[in-house]
Amino acid sequence: MKTLLIRIVKLTFFLFCISFFSCSKDSDPGITIEVNQSTLIFQPGAETKSFEITASEEWNITSAELSHSYGGNFAETNWFRISPVYGVGNATITITTKEDSKNNNIELHIEYGNQAKTITLIQN
Repeated sequence: MKTLLIRIVKLTFFLFCISFFSCSKDSDPGITIEVNQSTLIFQPGAETKSFEITASEEWNITSAELSHSYGGNFAETNWFRISPVYGVGNATITITTKEDSKNNNIELHIEYGNQAKTITLIQN
């Protein structure tokens, strides 16, 4: 009886270890995102363009140059404004360049889960 109890405990521990260590958060196949453009090209001066995000989860747009607003879902640099910069699910992202801007470029990173996609903005 004691041997049977020891075997059950060992088996339970073994099954626990297998189930615990087989789980991984490195990539979640349930999180998907698609971006309909990888580069947007703007003319000098004020211009508005947009791109689409199709996402199944929460996403966030980042770049070292972006200054995020407090209390709003937009960000800006010295040459453009982007909105929205975070959300859940699908969205249309709008970028408006400023009137006196020219000769600029930046990479925006759309982060979701532990992955990211990059969009390049170029202004002639």
